[in-house]
Amino acid sequence: MPCFSGETASSLDITELERAISDALTRFEPRIIPGTLQVSTDQQESVLDWHNVIGVRISAQIWAQPIPLELLLRTELDLESGLVEVRDLGSH
Repeated sequence: MPCFSGETASSLDITELERAISDALTRFEPRIIPGTLQVSTDQQESVLDWHNVIGVRISAQIWAQPIPLELLLRTELDLESGLVEVRDLGSH
């Protein structure tokens, strides 16, 4: 994962961030079924610039028996405070 220290939401390369998150999840979570992982960031740039928060949506299928489980997460990273919030969207 790239270092976020001193960054603002508007200065980050969103494509690179999505790729880095996808690579980290693929590397460290072997239960993710290949080809099912999708990582996307908020495209509401004015909101991101104002709050300096990056929103990331992660979806994938996780290997399980008897059938795969659906993983759907919403993550928010506050670049000023360093706080991270992860919410499970699969139960909503």
